[in-house]
Amino acid sequence: MAEAHRIFFIMPEKNDVSWNAMISGFVEVGDLNSALELFQIAPVKTVIAWTAVITGFMKFGKTESAKNLKMPSKSSRTP
Repeated sequence: MAEAHRIFFIMPEKNDVSWNAMISGFVEVGDLNSALELFQIAPVKTVIAWTAVITGFMKFGKTESAKNLKMPSKSSRTP
């Protein structure tokens, strides 16, 4: 994941798919802090990314964190 993370941050253009893939990748390897950090800074909070983070929290027994993560609204684009 370290190499994927490095490449991701030097990519000149990122889209929803690349953000979702990185967030999901961090969840898969159990790095929930990095997954959540990326979710929080993503310009678009997609339901796909939110679901990945929630799934990770539940998989690793962090139910309180899962309850506290708000589902993105339709207008979740950040300036």
